[in-house]
Amino acid sequence: MKVIFEGVTPEEFSYLRNQSGMKARSVVSCEIALKNTLYMVGIRDDEGKLIAFGRVVGDGATSFIVNDIMVDNEYRTSGYGKQIMQHICSYLDIVKSDSAFITLVADIPADRLYRKFGFKYLNPKTSVAMYLSK
Repeated sequence: MKVIFEGVTPEEFSYLRNQSGMKARSVVSCEIALKNTLYMVGIRDDEGKLIAFGRVVGDGATSFIVNDIMVDNEYRTSGYGKQIMQHICSYLDIVKSDSAFITLVADIPADRLYRKFGFKYLNPKTSVAMYLSK
C-alpha cells in the first residue's frame, strides 16, 4: 500500500465514488473538483489501484470542508479511512487559523470515525445542517 498526495485522475476519483457507495459524479465534474482541492490524500494498493481517498476544500484560511472520504467497499474496515483522516487532520493542524471553521457531512455509521478525530455534532438547539440540491 502506498499513500499519495497527488496524481489522482478524474476517472479514478469517479470510479472510487461508485465503488465506495457514494453518489455518482461525471468525470468532468470530478476533474473540476480535483482542480479546486486544497489538499488530497489517497491510498493505492500494491497494483496501483486507488482504494481510499479524501480531500479538503475551502478558502485555505478560515473555512475548510473535509470532503469525499471514501474507501473501496472491498477494503472497508481495514483502517484506510482512519489513515486518510490522520493525514487530513495533520494538514489542517498546520494550515488552519485559530478561528477556522472545519466541517464535514457524515453518513451513519461513518460519523463514529470522525468523532474519533474530534468532530462533534452540531447543537440542534442552535445550529442545523442544511443543503441546497439542484
